[in-house]
Amino acid sequence: MRAPLPVCPRPLAGEALRSWLTRVGRPYSLSAEDLAQCLSLNSPGDTVDAVNIVLLAECARVPIAHVTALLSGPPSWTLRERHACVVCWRCLAEDLQRREPVHLRSIWRQAWRVFCPQHAARLDVAPVRSLFPRRSRRSHPRGRVPEFIHRHLQNSSAEAPHQRGLGREAIVGAIQTIENAITGALCGTRPETDWGLLSAKEFLKIISDLTAWALSNFEAFRAQPPAAQLPSIVSMSSPKIFTPPRRLLAPYGGERSIRTLPQSPHPGLRCGALWWAYALMAQGHPATKLRRDPRDRQQHFLRGRTPAGLAWLHARMDAWPADYVADRWVDLSQWLMPGLAPLPFTDTIRGTNRAVTDTNL
Repeated sequence: MRAPLPVCPRPLAGEALRSWLTRVGRPYSLSAEDLAQCLSLNSPGDTVDAVNIVLLAECARVPIAHVTALLSGPPSWTLRERHACVVCWRCLAEDLQRREPVHLRSIWRQAWRVFCPQHAARLDVAPVRSLFPRRSRRSHPRGRVPEFIHRHLQNSSAEAPHQRGLGREAIVGAIQTIENAITGALCGTRPETDWGLLSAKEFLKIISDLTAWALSNFEAFRAQPPAAQLPSIVSMSSPKIFTPPRRLLAPYGGERSIRTLPQSPHPGLRCGALWWAYALMAQGHPATKLRRDPRDRQQHFLRGRTPAGLAWLHARMDAWPADYVADRWVDLSQWLMPGLAPLPFTDTIRGTNRAVTDTNL
């Protein structure tokens, strides 16, 4: 048994483990990683095992159940970024109003979560040091943290109204639908038949493959992934929801260049990946105008995409249920035949320069 820490703040309801470790280490001028190393933990942050949980409970003098409640979920579905944190500015502003310590919620570290369940606002990303400075200094004293939060809250509230397309409500409804479906599947609940006749495990497997395809660059040059290149009919409907970073990904280099949801901390990029999964899988939802057969949307949106990406996705389908693929998916090999050069992907009607204006895509 280890000696308990002399000063240790209690964990708050819904707080993320990394946020609590940061607050515990603050009186000792230690980051979450430094504190974990001093306590001889196997790994800092949210990826902790049973041994780490027992050690933390002993050092902090709290029940083991309180430490377990700080975890965000399965490690394979938890964000892995250490230098940036995902936040809801409204929740942080409420912390200041209640005079509570500014803290991160464990639910924000769930890789499939891009909207705050309490405020329905899209989450944002911020540097860890901006919210949790180790010590007061001229460059960034702790007194500037409230100012930092309120400034970003004002910027996030200034959302321009949508011009055309599906509309913000429909986009939010679609993505929240797939968020809830993933949450239920992780709890072992079978998804609704609108997603196909799939078990919870099969559904999560397909979602992982589709979002990995959307988050990876399959070009032979530096470029943005499909999650950052949404059809204009979708991206223009609510530009504040889809605000991916402008950083270009390295050229495709095999499996080592594949990115997943836990490896993509920016909510705007993950939002685009979840939209791709919804558009390619869902039978339809009453809150949206995407009501046609998913194979129609696959035919429209996947035609002209990078052949390397389609070949990768086609290979991943071998691990999907054969009945589901035959019933709900077009044959991707039609765009991979030798000598067949796919048309560049555009939002125009084939053979014309007229933009697509049909909102029932």
